[in-house]
Amino acid sequence: MKVRGRATLEDDDGKPRIRIVPDTVWSWGINEGAPKRFAGIDKRRIT
Repeated sequence: MKVRGRATLEDDDGKPRIRIVPDTVWSWGINEGAPKRFAGIDKRRIT
């Protein structure tokens, strides 16, 4: 999976946390029955 978007650094009780707000998400090979090659890439625009 590949995600592009804005990221912010937050403090979680002294531990750093990165929160990502996605604009675009690419995925391949994670959907049942999907082709097992790059031709089966699924690109979704979130915004």
